Amino acid sequence: MTLTLKHNALIALFALILPFASAVAQQASVDGLWRSEDGEGIIEVAPCAEGAATRCGKIVWIKKPLDTKSRPIVDAKNPSAALKTRPICGIEILSGLKPNASGGFDGGTIYDPEEGKTYTGAMVLAGDKLKVTGSIEMPVVGPLSDSENWTRVTAAFERCSGAPKK
Repeated sequence: MTLTLKHNALIALFALILPFASAVAQQASVDGLWRSEDGEGIIEVAPCAEGAATRCGKIVWIKKPLDTKSRPIVDAKNPSAALKTRPICGIEILSGLKPNASGGFDGGTIYDPEEGKTYTGAMVLAGDKLKVTGSIEMPVVGPLSDSENWTRVTAAFERCSGAPKK
């Protein structure tokens, strides 16, 4: 089979478009580094396990990693006594978030180390922000939720000790 000039032009066009389409798809992924809305932490979102569709997120940087005595900030408000002394840096705060039909992720949990509470979690890419929502079912009142908009991190930073290395 011989290729015509028209086919050659189409092949050349696809060769130009495919790398661009791949870069756009990668930018549209929730995977990557995200700065919390208050700027106090950076969370790395990635598959929970190699090849998994579910997403998890670990703290890889915190603005104030040490207390007044130069000790690592710990998960002091965790309801589990065994976890109260673990450093905040490196802990998983997003877990088991599954892809949903609307293009986001839900059905997992979000742990808030500032409160020591775990919430039902969801996240969705909204432009250049990652909207992260935590919800809790309250008797009589019903579900209560709160959202934050995280910003993608593109600048270099130093991961805190205990954070997973890339």
